[in-house]
Amino acid sequence: MRKPIFCIAFLLLGLNANAQFTQTNTIDASDIKNLQLNLDEVFAVEIQTGNFSNIEIISEAEGEYAEELQLEIKQIEETLYVNSLFDAILSSGFDKLSSHKVFAIQLKVKLPEKLQLSISSNIAEVHLNGTLTYFDANLKSGNCYLQNFQGNAKVNTYRGNINVETQAAQIDAETRNGNLEVEEAIYKKHIIELKSIEGDIHVIQLN
Repeated sequence: MRKPIFCIAFLLLGLNANAQFTQTNTIDASDIKNLQLNLDEVFAVEIQTGNFSNIEIISEAEGEYAEELQLEIKQIEETLYVNSLFDAILSSGFDKLSSHKVFAIQLKVKLPEKLQLSISSNIAEVHLNGTLTYFDANLKSGNCYLQNFQGNAKVNTYRGNINVETQAAQIDAETRNGNLEVEEAIYKKHIIELKSIEGDIHVIQLN
């Protein structure tokens, strides 16, 4: 079942170059199994899982071009897609896009533990705390932090470091040019695959 697409613009809190925009959106997760976040030019994503019945997305943007961004949220069958959209000036090689003085956006996401989550971004640093059925991340320059994580996962970065705190997980980790420090678990319930080109990988197995 394909549902209508709707876009979320940011609420203007100021009118100068340091203007801030914020938006909170809540989606009923009763018929959603997968959440796909496509978040190019978003510099930080904080994710918290728990015994929630809804998906909550809080967006905070500031800077000279903050009003040029929208989040497109659409549900197709059992998957909810969240896509970052930009005006043409920001998607055509604008060389100051990643400067926090000009443009900055971060997302805070709360979602049920039962979901599968995928995220892709060119610059985002991702912090995830909690349990998920499955987590998949493809990041270019941002780091990825999994804290108190339980579940199956696959994380790929280019320059970003990967830091994982988990429990009872089989770890398959590989970095081409970074440092690798991985603690092994005696009992292995989940599988976590970690790969990076330039980044370091550090894994701690919690008791």
